[in-house]
Amino acid sequence: MKGTQYIIQPYINDPKNARYKLYASKYYIFTLSEEIPGEIYQVRTIVPDGDTWHEGEAALVDESITFESYEPT
Repeated sequence: MKGTQYIIQPYINDPKNARYKLYASKYYIFTLSEEIPGEIYQVRTIVPDGDTWHEGEAALVDESITFESYEPT
């Protein structure tokens, strides 16, 4: 499957992120593919154990939702 991955950190530069320091550097990873219905393959969130994170590194929280099938109604 061919896809595109988008990685964002929406709170990293928030001027009030000191209020939620643990989640200020949270990553949201969206994996999309035109080859599947709805185009959304996976949504993943990472709370790093530190300020940054790279694939394969430990994380405080690593959650994901992966869509396995689609059934029209």
